[in-house]
Amino acid sequence: VEYKGKILSLSTEIKTDPKYSIGIIRDVTEEKKRFERADESENKYKTLVDSSNDGLIIQQDGVIKYVNPKAIELSSYDEEVLLGQQFHNFVRDEDKAKLFNNYKKRMAGEKVPNYYEIQIQIQSGKFRHVELSVVPITYKGNLAQQIILRDVTEQKKAKEDLIIKNQELEKAKRKAEESDNLKSA
Repeated sequence: VEYKGKILSLSTEIKTDPKYSIGIIRDVTEEKKRFERADESENKYKTLVDSSNDGLIIQQDGVIKYVNPKAIELSSYDEEVLLGQQFHNFVRDEDKAKLFNNYKKRMAGEKVPNYYEIQIQIQSGKFRHVELSVVPITYKGNLAQQIILRDVTEQKKAKEDLIIKNQELEKAKRKAEESDNLKSA
């Protein structure tokens, strides 16, 4: 019930005589505002996570409990396939030891790097280079990991291509210098 700008809760109880009842009126305005602020905050967080350019996975007890749309796009698997799976099932074999070691230490409260690179296998069987940012969180009252995945496949390829081009330029430069030295001799 709203009265003079306040939200009131009214509860009544009829005792043995139906002519009389006991009523309690309580101001719940602040409680209602807290719930509204919490809902608004949750909606803002969900919008932020769902529209992120990075994939986000919540893993609890080794199992994927939540994936945002970008994580689904990045992996190319359906949400139903990802949920309930163990994250390491999608990790390249050579990276699993690093992943397990960091997971165990993090869950034990030890300090481990929050950022590192691994490769994940996408649905086509190919691998993507991803940078992980992993932090412990509380999810539904229990300890979990928030894993943010950033696809760095194109950056890795561009870097490798640049290294190859630099090597080719160095080789061409040496040949040109050798040719100049032969002409001047």
